[in-house]
Amino acid sequence: MSQADAPVEDVSPVLNVAVLRGAVVGVDVQTLQSGTRLGRASLRTRASERTTSVPIVWFDPPAWFETLADDTDLVCVGAVQRRFFQRPGGLGSRVEVVLTHAARPTNGRDRRVFARRVRALLPDAVA
Repeated sequence: MSQADAPVEDVSPVLNVAVLRGAVVGVDVQTLQSGTRLGRASLRTRASERTTSVPIVWFDPPAWFETLADDTDLVCVGAVQRRFFQRPGGLGSRVEVVLTHAARPTNGRDRRVFARRVRALLPDAVA
């Protein structure tokens, strides 16, 4: 077997982790028919000179999430997902970041817990 015919072993990990920091806008929490609470908002982020709005959702968020005022600084970690859902008129979909954790960076305890969770998700990438 030539080197060109040898099977290629994929050693790179598959990773879908989004880490964001920005100003939260439009927090809304609703209870789905299943009983699951769904927190929804946008996070205004800045890359270079451009500002963009990233839709975020959090299943069963902690109570403090729905008390956030617009423009509160927030750091978030989650996965980019395309979510499908039923809506009047048929099936809908959105691409959004589904949060696994979020923290207010002004709260020292929140920051430490957040950092620990990010390191656990990226053990080989974060020192």
